[in-house]
Amino acid sequence: MGFSYTIVADICEGVGDCIPVCPVECIHWAIDQTNAKGTAFVYIDGGECINCHACLAVCPVEGAILDEWEPTLQSINNFDRVYAKFQARWRTPKVLTAARQLRQDRSRDAAVVLADALRSAGCKDLRLTHHLRSDPPAEVVWVATFLLKPTDG
Repeated sequence: MGFSYTIVADICEGVGDCIPVCPVECIHWAIDQTNAKGTAFVYIDGGECINCHACLAVCPVEGAILDEWEPTLQSINNFDRVYAKFQARWRTPKVLTAARQLRQDRSRDAAVVLADALRSAGCKDLRLTHHLRSDPPAEVVWVATFLLKPTDG
């Protein structure tokens, strides 16, 4: 099982049926934003999602919700909202170096180094560090993208 589900912003038609069925209230409207179709859309906070399938079960738009975590497809202006547990203090030089290495190498070793760097920086989100250590490197590169967004953007 992946880290979280993803709502693909440019496919979402803004129906919003997923919001009231989410048991952990991790689905939110992208305020003051529209997608490529000009439609309001929602996004998932991956730090809160428990992969319960409720959103996927009620969404009437085929392909709008993926059962994998690809936060860049959510296209919201404030990328930090897709992982609200994030703390800016985690962006230490050691973490940023490890994130760049993961983004470049896409290797298991680089993912583990990033997990260790995050823990050293005070990250107590065991779900995130376990994700880095356990899931295929291609599925964890989003963490590097997320961490580097403000610095390499």
